[in-house]
Amino acid sequence: MGAEDGAVDDSVLVGRSVEVEVLETRLAAAVAGVGTVVLIEGEAGIGKSALVRDVAASAGRRGVHVFAAGTATDRGPVQPFALLVRTLLSLGPPATAVERELAGLIGKYREDWARWSSPDQTLDRTQIEELFAELLLERAANGPSVVLLEDLHLVDDASLRVLERLAAGGAIPSTMLVATTRTVPRRPELVTAVAAWTRAGAAPLEIPALTPPAAVELGERLLGSRAGPVLRARLSAAGGNPQFIVDLVTAAQESDAVVDDADGAVELAGGVVLRDLNQRLSARVAYVGHEALALLSIAAVLGSSFMDADLAAVAEMPEIEIWRILRHCSAAGLVQARGGRLTFRHDLVRDALYAGLTPAVRRDLHRRASRVLFEAGAPAAVVQEHLARADDPHGETD
Repeated sequence: MGAEDGAVDDSVLVGRSVEVEVLETRLAAAVAGVGTVVLIEGEAGIGKSALVRDVAASAGRRGVHVFAAGTATDRGPVQPFALLVRTLLSLGPPATAVERELAGLIGKYREDWARWSSPDQTLDRTQIEELFAELLLERAANGPSVVLLEDLHLVDDASLRVLERLAAGGAIPSTMLVATTRTVPRRPELVTAVAAWTRAGAAPLEIPALTPPAAVELGERLLGSRAGPVLRARLSAAGGNPQFIVDLVTAAQESDAVVDDADGAVELAGGVVLRDLNQRLSARVAYVGHEALALLSIAAVLGSSFMDADLAAVAEMPEIEIWRILRHCSAAGLVQARGGRLTFRHDLVRDALYAGLTPAVRRDLHRRASRVLFEAGAPAAVVQEHLARADDPHGETD
């Protein structure tokens, strides 16, 4: 969306020239009559939706039909075929025989989706799957089109089965199908659908973190001004995640923490707490699950970098369990292995998780960390820092 009433404009696309070029090339192929499928993957907030908006705008400028449902939601139950209904059927009254038949079948269950899972409805389920596949082919027959399917990790299983069925026929001529998904979680139905399209020749497009210069550029464009050194450092602490940069800039502006400095740049005011930033960031990463967040919160006590053996000792868990959880966190883009140690990808997230610990828990964890690090031969100054935090009656955060 754009900026209104002083809101941060989160539609800004920075540092994505390679990805945009890939999508533009695929769009040109669809316009020329070639079918193409692109699977966009990346961590939460990395900019998948921004790229989808960009390709939709480009298709619109070319006069290409665009079918899109928008982003999905992870709140509440999802009705069967919800994604495909929003993408292909929510276009007004049914106009073709396929649309009318689909609307009639789906209408049978709209008021009572509990009937949907009963064994005697198998024939209807299969028929609806076939009709949706036919409808997509019907849409493609009307000229070049782009079909945008966002957030497959949140999509209903019935829609995923239709996509799996479509993959057996390969890419649809004159159609560019673009699907987005997070790297985790990956439930079996999604894995099966992605595997089917991969075998059918879908092009994977994994979205990397923004480079540090691009991260600063994005922050400066959102702010409308050059950033000072402290603000640049905080922008870099977002680990190249555009959504975290938007959250940081939004929190800074809402907290009146953006001030002009003597060099004509804007800077973060000293001593100002950025309102709601930690809560926003914690909510952004909550999808990895309670188990992963609990372990990462303990790791946050050890610092931006930590050893897995130290984390296992402080968490009082077997190393094999630690690694199972950390592999999940790594797939989500929250931590990465670096030279025998592990590091938080985003220091802003590490700060948020640390701040989310209660003072009592924080003091206890620092006490455990001091003992573990002392026994591991860590420098005395590091051990002493943990002891000082363990004795802090207020349990102050960094």
